[in-house]
Amino acid sequence: MALPLNTLSRLTAQWASLMHAGIPLLQALQFSSQGLSDPVAVRWVQRVAARIESGQALHLALSSERGVDRLYLQLVKAGERSGSLDVVLAQLATHLSQQLAFRARWRAALQYPLIVGVVALGVVALVLTQVVPVFQSVFEQSGAPLPWPTRWLIQASQAVLNHGLSVALGLAAMGLLGRGLWPATRRWRARLAPGLWWVPVLGPVQALGGQCRFASTLSLLLQSGTPLTEALDLSVQATDHAALMQAARPLSRRVQQGVSLSQAMRRCSVRWGKWEQAAFPELLLHLVSLGEGSGQLDEMLVQWSREGQTRLQARLDALTQWLEPGVMVLMGVLVAGLVMALYLPMFEMGKAF
Repeated sequence: MALPLNTLSRLTAQWASLMHAGIPLLQALQFSSQGLSDPVAVRWVQRVAARIESGQALHLALSSERGVDRLYLQLVKAGERSGSLDVVLAQLATHLSQQLAFRARWRAALQYPLIVGVVALGVVALVLTQVVPVFQSVFEQSGAPLPWPTRWLIQASQAVLNHGLSVALGLAAMGLLGRGLWPATRRWRARLAPGLWWVPVLGPVQALGGQCRFASTLSLLLQSGTPLTEALDLSVQATDHAALMQAARPLSRRVQQGVSLSQAMRRCSVRWGKWEQAAFPELLLHLVSLGEGSGQLDEMLVQWSREGQTRLQARLDALTQWLEPGVMVLMGVLVAGLVMALYLPMFEMGKAF
């Protein structure tokens, strides 16, 4: 069973602190397992500690466990080679905590609209199954002609009452089937991914998040002594953005051919149909060029990553501020439409008298 990312981040920070205090690695792992309440995590650490006790290096011991990606293993390996494993583990812990913070921001931005959406669906289902049938019997007794919104609402109510359960079960089955087939749709998702780059609001936010992950990961790898070409491959994978990964995949090959990193990044672009846009912002390209000239590329990448994360937080906050009233307005319009459709025939009957 894979170790959750938040647990791995906490363990990495503990190992770094203990090793910085002069405690050997094996003893640091044994100490960290004592503070875990999850038995799965305890067994995970115990297995890693047993491999280290048998003479394996940490990166080899971790490679046998699920939930540890290639980037983590590469950084641990680089730290072991350079003799600065505690420093690298501390940097890794910071990197993982930034990933968790980014995910938390996305969840916070989408949590409120999802909750309101579920409540709105529940209200609509309640009206269609419980309220509309009562009004329908009243309308049938009156014999008056019904306006088209009311007729549509009654038809929707009958459809939900007759086929609602089967439709819900079908959607659930399709969801489970889609989840099982999700890995097989990788090729189609790769084709559609560039189109998401131009989606209003969400597209720029996701692009900025991927660019920040690229810059922070590349700086972390360079600080650990990883060769540039290998660091680029790992950093491109760490973006977790399909369109950006497609655009930046040739980076290491171009650098190997003698092209500077800033020029290689400048050639990267996201294409979808007739649309084309640079994969990396101009400020990042400028800082990379300065870093290459001054020999401080990792520091320039860290600087841009921090600024990018600040702008990303501001955009997510703005998105949340716009989504909350927008969802409330949509819910209000939906409920008002249902009420109007129900009471329109009564208004017509009132005019007749």
